[in-house]
Amino acid sequence: MKRIQGAFWLAVLLGVVIWIVGWFFEPQWWFSLRYNVPYEQVTLNKKPHDCEYETAPLGNKNCHYEKEISAVRVGTSTDHRPIWSADDGKTWNWNDGPDPVKPYVLITWRKVED
Repeated sequence: MKRIQGAFWLAVLLGVVIWIVGWFFEPQWWFSLRYNVPYEQVTLNKKPHDCEYETAPLGNKNCHYEKEISAVRVGTSTDHRPIWSADDGKTWNWNDGPDPVKPYVLITWRKVED
């Protein structure tokens, strides 16, 4: 009985650690899980570093970068036709054309002047 309890609490602890790592560091696999798309369909661009204090010339650059996430979701309508959405499911479009849309997530960075 104690082994089962220990295994249960170990699984809970592991789940919490995975959630914390995903929430704070947001690696590519996190977006794959979060948006339910294949890992290969997630593109995570590197964050530029030209706004950091230590980059030349040294000092405050009065800017920072904000993450922009573009996600395309696919699904099935109530009449079993394939559909896709690019606005978090607010609007849906038919996806039964000659080139069906595939799900993907694209993470880019936008420079913001302070």
